[in-house]
Amino acid sequence: MKKFQIVSLTLAAALLLAGCGATSAAESTVPAQSESAAAAETPDTAEATPAAALPDGVYTAEFKTDSSMFHANEACEGMGTLTVADGKMVFHVSLQSQKIVNLYPGTAADAPAHEADWLQPSLDTVTYSDGTTDEVYGFDIPVKAVDTDFSLAILGTKGTWYDHTVSISDAEPAAEEPDYSVIKRKHFALKPMHVDEAILQMELLGHNFYMFLNAETEVPNVVYKRNAGGYGLLEPDEN
Repeated sequence: MKKFQIVSLTLAAALLLAGCGATSAAESTVPAQSESAAAAETPDTAEATPAAALPDGVYTAEFKTDSSMFHANEACEGMGTLTVADGKMVFHVSLQSQKIVNLYPGTAADAPAHEADWLQPSLDTVTYSDGTTDEVYGFDIPVKAVDTDFSLAILGTKGTWYDHTVSISDAEPAAEEPDYSVIKRKHFALKPMHVDEAILQMELLGHNFYMFLNAETEVPNVVYKRNAGGYGLLEPDEN
């Protein structure tokens, strides 16, 4: 009898231990599965989100530097022109003088070995607030991203490279300048006539204005159609 009880107790203990082990194994797989699922659902935060590119066009932007000796000319008020074409950005800045002869998009240590990548100057004319002008060096600087610091080395007239950190920021579409160019010229002889005859000639030609030599005053005049109706006459002041 005692032998039977011992065997029964042994079997019960074995079954209990097996049950605990199964429960622990089942529970231990749940966190692993949850972590795998979470990893699959969570985006890779280490992957950088690219900044929105500016549309093609011309912009006015600020040229920020880490030095009071290297900056945009005061006539430009710290600004330059950012041109975006086919997704590539180039920033033109006029500097304060001709003492900086080359720029390099990178560090001073790398510049001597990459002479082909040195930025060459252009000769810019700047106009100051008092009306005086000056010729300074300007540079076209390739820009990968706006509002982001990047390294830009400068080479002075003494032949030494210096490291600087710059950024192109606050880009705004540049105001379009009006085109005042004359695209056509016309020469004709002024015929002496009275004002009413000039108006008749204008109507016959289908024009909105007509220039003629006033027969009474012997000076050039212009008759024109008024938007409010009727006609107007332009004549020079005798004084």
